[in-house]
Amino acid sequence: MRLIVSGRWHESSPGASGLDGLKAMEVALAAYESARRGAPVPLPLEP
Repeated sequence: MRLIVSGRWHESSPGASGLDGLKAMEVALAAYESARRGAPVPLPLEP
């Protein structure tokens, strides 16, 4: 937030990419699915 307010957000790279976020979401969804099934869920998830 500090970089956005200062107007320098374009001068530095983000700490995480969109792909990082996608992979984190996949892990979170797999955890929920594993709890629902009561069994391990393989990654990557398939649609």
